[in-house]
Amino acid sequence: MSLAKTHFEVTCENGLVEFRVDGRRVAHFPAWEHADRDLRHFTMIDIPTGTADLPFDESDEGWRIVIYEDGDSVHILEGDDPHDDELPRRTRVPRDEYFAAWEFLIDAFNPIEPVDSTYNPPE
Repeated sequence: MSLAKTHFEVTCENGLVEFRVDGRRVAHFPAWEHADRDLRHFTMIDIPTGTADLPFDESDEGWRIVIYEDGDSVHILEGDDPHDDELPRRTRVPRDEYFAAWEFLIDAFNPIEPVDSTYNPPE
């Protein structure tokens, strides 16, 4: 049995970052205000991820998110209690799609051009 193909994306609207599957929000970063400003300086190394043993784990009042890679997948777990280990909202996306979605968002806010494309040596 194969899983139906879905569309995963990372968006930033009104300064807030959200994870979406087929247009529906599955997780977000409510305490990351003005993410649009921060994304101008983001690179691929800044993407939130970790391992099952050492996941990315962020929390704030009334919210917690845990993100980790496991083989070819990235797991995104979110809940409304920063002290609860039972995170009821769980999403698994292919690792390649997770990083491609972040790369697309980073490029939209931080469109770094290769030096070769901007450097015109004097003749």
